[in-house]
Amino acid sequence: MLFDQLHRRKFITLLGGAAVSWPVAARAQTKRARIGWFTVAPHPYIDGFRQGLRELGWIEGENLAIEPIYADGHPDRLPGLASVLARVPYDLIVASGSDAVEAARAAIQSIPIVGVSSSMGTGGSLARSEGNLSGIALLFDEIATKWPELLIEMVPRVQRICVLFDPSLSGERQSEAVGTTATKLGKTLLPIRIGNVDAIPDALERARGEKFDGLIFIASPMFTANATRLVKLVQRT
Repeated sequence: MLFDQLHRRKFITLLGGAAVSWPVAARAQTKRARIGWFTVAPHPYIDGFRQGLRELGWIEGENLAIEPIYADGHPDRLPGLASVLARVPYDLIVASGSDAVEAARAAIQSIPIVGVSSSMGTGGSLARSEGNLSGIALLFDEIATKWPELLIEMVPRVQRICVLFDPSLSGERQSEAVGTTATKLGKTLLPIRIGNVDAIPDALERARGEKFDGLIFIASPMFTANATRLVKLVQRT
């Protein structure tokens, strides 16, 4: 969990220049600051974000409004949603997930954007602000190479690994990283691209039918948002 790993105040500090650009009137609490939370599907990161802002005196319903904007688990809808967001008078947009960050960066130029991505981002490093975009890179693309090793350490008998990934750029990179390590370790790999959450049950049935005995979900807002459902599906597979 992002907010289990980062102190909330440090995260808010990373808003940096974006937060500074909020209207002075909003800081004086004469108007309500308006934040758009933009991602492919609901996930729990927003709860920690809300708590961190409360600790700094930004209270929803008083001096703050946070408006979630989700693509209902369909990454291909993010660019269209971002174009709509560009015309809404937000004080700040938080884009979570590499696809959401890229869609926001491409469509929105006049509103500060904080990106939370699983890679160093496109159009420059998230940690080194360019234009109206800054944020946090979680580096899942880099650590994905270790996931097959961890799986084998937990279950040494694993020989055939199925990796489920979303169609984002980060998803492709993580899948490739997992595949490279699995191949080096002499394991058979089945990569399955998941376009939306409704495709997950069929993918699990395919893995079961082909007798794969290990399963890796890459880091994705789509999977995070449906973690409880995924656990139940896997238990029945």
